[in-house]
Order: sequence, then structure tokens, then C-alpha cells
Amino acid sequence: MATAPRLSASDRRQQLLDTAVALVVTQGAGAVTMERLAEQAGVSKALPYLHFENADAVLAAVYEIEVAHIGRKVRAGMAEQTEPADKITAAVHAYFDAVADRGAVFTALSARPTWP
Repeated sequence: MATAPRLSASDRRQQLLDTAVALVVTQGAGAVTMERLAEQAGVSKALPYLHFENADAVLAAVYEIEVAHIGRKVRAGMAEQTEPADKITAAVHAYFDAVADRGAVFTALSARPTWP
């Protein structure tokens, strides 16, 4: 196992989340285990536990980040409009654009049979 460079706690957490997203997209949410996450991130088996309780907590964090991304896109699209009907149209377009950009993650997360 290659040793990962020292990162700040927030950068390491982000690295683990990025690694989890890659696993979700390529192998499905069921492939995200703490051991596989550590292996793919190039860190010790214990390190992911410093940031997340378990694999479900990792997946929940990924989901929350993806939902927040969509929310930001929708709010930004609405902010560009002044008329209520235009705001609704912009929100719908922004939502579908954001889902199109990140849909692989949502598809993989929703395909996990044990996901709450």
C-alpha cells in the first residue's frame, strides 16, 4: 500500500469522500466498505474511522453533499430570475441539469438494497 501524503483533517475527509464517490460510481454503493475505502485512498485501515463511524455514514455524507450541490444549483438558477414563473422554470431546469451532471452517483446510491 502506498502511503498517502499528510493532509489536513478536512482535506483528508474530502479525499475519502471523493474516493467513496468513485467507488459508488464504478462499483456501486455496496462496494463502499471502510477497508476498501482505505485501500483505494491509500491510507491505513483505521484512518477512515477517524472521519466516519462506518460505511453507511460515508454514504450518507456523500448523499448529503450531492443533495446540497443540487440545492445550490437550483437556488442559483432561481436567483437569476425576477418573475415567479421564470423562477420555477429556472429551478426545474437547474435541478435536471444538476441531476444530469451527478446522476451516476444518485443512481448508484439508490440501487443499494440496504440504503435507508
